[in-house]
Amino acid sequence: MKESRANAYGWDTEKSDLDVRHVYFPTIQQALSIFYGANTKQFSADNIDHTEYPIRQFLRLLAKGNGNATNNLFEASDSNLGLYLDKAKVKQLQKIVLSHLHLGFLAHCTGYDVHLQKDMENETRLERYGEQKLLLNRYKILLEGLIIADHKEVVYNLRKQLEYIKTSWGTELLDTYQEGQPLGETVIRDYTCASRSLREVEQLHHKLAERIQTIKWPASHESTLDLALDKWHINHYAK
Repeated sequence: MKESRANAYGWDTEKSDLDVRHVYFPTIQQALSIFYGANTKQFSADNIDHTEYPIRQFLRLLAKGNGNATNNLFEASDSNLGLYLDKAKVKQLQKIVLSHLHLGFLAHCTGYDVHLQKDMENETRLERYGEQKLLLNRYKILLEGLIIADHKEVVYNLRKQLEYIKTSWGTELLDTYQEGQPLGETVIRDYTCASRSLREVEQLHHKLAERIQTIKWPASHESTLDLALDKWHINHYAK
């Protein structure tokens, strides 16, 4: 299935490229073989980015609370977007993940935001991605973590996230980006949209970090998610 990841995240423009991601099950013979090694493969062609996950690798990523794998799984809720995998199996995995959420999912969100902060301080990365895009990513990852913490739901689309958690400048930044209007030209009550947004994402980061300190979820190494996913995987081949 083809998808614009920007479309899935809610900030697509005419320049957005396409992503194709799918998970596959090796045959029983391949799964049992001591010589067969399946790894995640990524390649690009004709402005389309392809990612192929063998099921075991994908489940390992889910067990750790990996953000990309989690988003891929829940993007599949949209009828024509997201992860390519049998719909019944997608629903089963979604149910398992939501039933065994652990702090690793939230730690990923704060950790990735720290990475984005460094990108915004790096002139090369800033020039490559642009201030607007990096700020949008910060909003998305922090709101995702807060929604997981408070609602036990995975919402990866920024437009939808803003329906859960109201912000002062998130929508303004998103609209500005999609309209192709540079941040430097957007002045609101004597402050640029960029400075307001930057201040707000920093507040969101602190809010999520504080939430992690109070939430009573198991750490990733104490979680039962890996056992539940392993059982699900074994049952697939046992049937």
